[in-house]
Amino acid sequence: MPISAALHRMYQATSGRAACVPTTILLSLLLSFAVPGSAQALNFDYSAFFHWTGMVADPDPGSYVDLALQGTHAYVAGSEGGLQVVSLADPSHPIVVGDYATPDDAVGVAVAWPYAYVAVSDAGLLVVDVTDPTNPLFEGSVPLPDLAQDVAVDGSLAFVAISSFGLIIVDVGDPSAPSILDWVDTPGEATGVIVWGDHLVVADGTSGIQIVTRDPYEIIKQVETPGTAVNVFAEGDYLYVADYSGGLAVIDAATIADAAIVGTLSGLPPVVDVVVDGDMALIANYYGGLVVVDVSDPTDPTFVSRSSGDYDAYGLAFDAGRIYLAADESFHTFLLGNGETALVFHHYDLNVPRVVALGQHYLYAIDYARLSTLEPNTGATVGLGAPLFDPLDICVFGSYGYIADGGAGLRVADLSCPGDPDLFPGMYLGGEARALVRHEDHLYVAVDGLGLAILSIEADPATPALVGFGGAPGQACDVVVQGNVAYVADGNQGLHLFDVSNPHNPTTLDQLSTEHEIGYVAAEGDYAYGLGADELVVYDVTDPADIQVLTTLHLQGPMRGIEVFDGVVYLVDPYVGLYVIDVSDPAAPAVVGGVIEGTYLVESLTLANDKLYVVDQQGVHLMPLHGTSTAVGDDPQGPDSVPPAGPYDVVVAPNPFNPRTTITFSLAAPGEVRAGVYDLTGGLVAVLADRRFAAGDHVLQWRGRDAAGRPMPSGVYVVRLGTVDGTRSQKVMLVR
Repeated sequence: MPISAALHRMYQATSGRAACVPTTILLSLLLSFAVPGSAQALNFDYSAFFHWTGMVADPDPGSYVDLALQGTHAYVAGSEGGLQVVSLADPSHPIVVGDYATPDDAVGVAVAWPYAYVAVSDAGLLVVDVTDPTNPLFEGSVPLPDLAQDVAVDGSLAFVAISSFGLIIVDVGDPSAPSILDWVDTPGEATGVIVWGDHLVVADGTSGIQIVTRDPYEIIKQVETPGTAVNVFAEGDYLYVADYSGGLAVIDAATIADAAIVGTLSGLPPVVDVVVDGDMALIANYYGGLVVVDVSDPTDPTFVSRSSGDYDAYGLAFDAGRIYLAADESFHTFLLGNGETALVFHHYDLNVPRVVALGQHYLYAIDYARLSTLEPNTGATVGLGAPLFDPLDICVFGSYGYIADGGAGLRVADLSCPGDPDLFPGMYLGGEARALVRHEDHLYVAVDGLGLAILSIEADPATPALVGFGGAPGQACDVVVQGNVAYVADGNQGLHLFDVSNPHNPTTLDQLSTEHEIGYVAAEGDYAYGLGADELVVYDVTDPADIQVLTTLHLQGPMRGIEVFDGVVYLVDPYVGLYVIDVSDPAAPAVVGGVIEGTYLVESLTLANDKLYVVDQQGVHLMPLHGTSTAVGDDPQGPDSVPPAGPYDVVVAPNPFNPRTTITFSLAAPGEVRAGVYDLTGGLVAVLADRRFAAGDHVLQWRGRDAAGRPMPSGVYVVRLGTVDGTRSQKVMLVR
């Protein structure tokens, strides 16, 4: 049955339930059946946005605090771990290929091939030969009078910021025997230094910025900053200062004698480093990740977006559209893209939800104690169920919701009256019900410590009957069913596969224990995807009786949920938000997008109706799928941020056409409809209808003429239908 007819019958069947469901909600076309944008929609591409792509984790010992780029390698100061060399041959999969242990904390690094110059806290300046990046070799060193903080190199000279002593100039013409040549006593605590043409610029703590001339070396200009200057970057005539508590400060130094702050951006977490590329400034925030700032007008730096992540950012570098970040116990790579983070269609404000499920008309959310019924266009709560024990997962089928309620087992909710969902007593399953999925006429429940419980809902969906049980040796955490195979994420026992062709007698096909503790699972085709705390594990399940680990992808973690659709895996992390991973080649998974700005402790992920529902402790983020149509397009009245309610099943055919085309559409309820044809500038060409229509299916025609009956020329036009509940638009091509 076509969706339009099905909805029409559904509306007729439920129109008498006014006591249960508010009339305004019954008359709305709900999101689960919305047709977003049709021909005017865009294919959403997460790779166009700013997002995390890869990492190296856990230097042993110490933390990553600074880095320098040279060719296809990054040279990273790893605090107690010394110097590490990271291969960037594949920036999405950085790999440590060499290291050199320094006698004290490595805190700054610069590279002038074939040498790396390392500022080493109490040990001074070290020169390391990196001709072979996989085998760095000590070349020479020079002690310094105070704690080394940063280093810059120009030709045969190295410039070292050394705290209270200011700036030390070191002759490195003979790398095996570097020697102190000169020094400049700065008034503050020197923590950062750069070479700026014929000058040096020192970030001097509470004394701001010191501009130093060469030959002789002396301070010729001081510019005080609002906070504590810890690093500085030069781009043309402007100096961009990482001013810690003061945020970002921009100095116009076109005329050095008149150098002064012309722009600031405050209100950020402590800023510790900055680089600039064209109109974009990239800022490393201590305990705040990475921030992108628009500096096209240096006098008015403007926040664009920020990454999320559970790490403290220290130093960064930028090259060829990629960002490299030294961040505490990890080295990260990002793709800048357009500098913005991924689009969110809509956000529903909820109180600490855990997971959501989409029904025929409503969105259902469970928090730590209750089931809520939500109107999906607005997120408004229209009903609350009785208290739950420890709800962990939910699925909806017809008029019933099925809830994995922890130690209480399986709970069933009667959703026939959404304003007052009725909860039935729980069915104990012998352990903690962690996750569940419906497949055909059965429910499959992951029961922690026991395995897989199978319940039939064929005879009576209100009272599922336990029909089968498959034991698993670990902590069954998640389950998905594909065909006759159930895939169970079995905690420290890895992945467990059951043959469920006979649900009354599930049998083990294979079980693969690895070092990966699998908490979530998804499957598509010949591959299963297991999610550990900080790794995606790809399994080849071509032969379910002989599963193999194909590859792994290290992520930030801890991970909280997984979905897969059409060769793309979607994962969520409490701190990052969303990961979008291309698995069209399962042997080489690649992060192509993600990062949701503003998420707070992401809890779960649900894929429904070709959309992603990312749940955090403040509500639900509605996200598009990668490479699928969205409602963000070139509608004459501007883009719609949320797929709106209104006429649905809008079809224009034939398209292209000559001399006429037919527009069919459906309404869930009677209402006024205005239908028109517009040119691509938004100008009205003709009105097709402006009247009240009954609920159901309707047909209009356009004969390719304007309001005066004159034939329109060949070209692309937009057919737009609007009601009080929303609009739909579709492009149409007239060919003369």
